[in-house]
Amino acid sequence: MLSGVEENLNFKLDNKFTISELTQMGRSLLILENHQYVKQAVSEFSGIVTTNNWIMPSGAFGHGGGSL
Repeated sequence: MLSGVEENLNFKLDNKFTISELTQMGRSLLILENHQYVKQAVSEFSGIVTTNNWIMPSGAFGHGGGSL
Protein backbone atom coordinates (compact mmCIF):
# COMPACT_ATOMS: atom_id res chain seq x y z
CA MET A 1 0.00 0.00 0.00
CA LEU A 2 2.54 2.60 1.07
CA SER A 3 4.93 1.62 -1.69
CA GLY A 4 2.16 2.34 -4.21
CA VAL A 5 1.63 5.76 -2.65
CA GLU A 6 5.34 6.48 -2.95
CA GLU A 7 5.29 5.46 -6.60
CA ASN A 8 2.19 7.53 -7.40
CA LEU A 9 3.60 10.62 -5.70
CA ASN A 10 7.16 10.01 -6.90
CA PHE A 11 8.21 10.75 -3.31
CA LYS A 12 10.01 8.65 -0.71
CA LEU A 13 8.59 8.71 2.83
CA ASP A 14 12.08 7.96 4.16
CA ASN A 15 14.89 10.20 2.97
CA LYS A 16 17.23 7.30 2.19
CA PHE A 17 15.13 4.28 1.23
CA THR A 18 11.82 3.44 -0.39
CA ILE A 19 9.22 1.52 1.61
CA SER A 20 9.97 -1.55 -0.54
CA GLU A 21 13.68 -1.31 0.29
CA LEU A 22 12.95 -0.89 4.00
CA THR A 23 10.68 -3.93 4.09
CA GLN A 24 13.31 -6.05 2.35
CA MET A 25 15.85 -5.06 5.03
CA GLY A 26 13.67 -6.12 7.93
CA ARG A 27 12.34 -9.37 9.25
CA SER A 28 8.80 -10.22 10.14
CA LEU A 29 7.90 -10.26 13.81
CA LEU A 30 4.67 -12.05 12.97
CA ILE A 31 5.04 -15.56 14.32
CA LEU A 32 2.60 -18.35 13.59
CA GLU A 33 0.85 -17.92 16.94
CA ASN A 34 -0.01 -14.29 16.08
CA HIS A 35 -1.74 -14.96 12.75
CA GLN A 36 -5.10 -15.23 14.52
CA TYR A 37 -4.75 -11.64 15.74
CA VAL A 38 -4.00 -10.33 12.27
CA LYS A 39 -7.13 -12.04 10.96
CA GLN A 40 -9.14 -10.42 13.75
CA ALA A 41 -7.61 -7.01 13.13
CA VAL A 42 -8.48 -6.94 9.44
CA SER A 43 -11.94 -8.46 9.74
CA GLU A 44 -15.21 -6.82 10.69
CA PHE A 45 -15.78 -6.70 14.44
CA SER A 46 -19.09 -8.20 15.51
CA GLY A 47 -18.51 -8.69 19.23
CA ILE A 48 -20.14 -6.98 22.17
CA VAL A 49 -18.70 -3.68 23.37
CA THR A 50 -19.34 -2.94 27.03
CA THR A 51 -19.01 0.67 28.15
CA ASN A 52 -20.54 0.55 31.65
CA ASN A 53 -18.66 2.88 34.00
CA TRP A 54 -16.25 3.93 31.26
CA ILE A 55 -14.28 7.06 32.10
CA MET A 56 -12.45 9.11 29.48
CA PRO A 57 -8.71 8.71 30.12
CA SER A 58 -6.66 11.65 31.32
CA GLY A 59 -5.44 13.66 28.37
CA ALA A 60 -8.11 12.40 25.97
CA PHE A 61 -9.11 15.10 23.47
CA GLY A 62 -6.81 17.64 25.16
CA HIS A 63 -8.45 17.63 28.62
CA GLY A 64 -6.84 16.84 31.95
CA GLY A 65 -3.18 16.81 30.91
CA GLY A 66 -1.29 14.10 29.09
CA SER A 67 -1.36 13.68 25.33
CA LEU A 68 -3.32 16.04 23.17
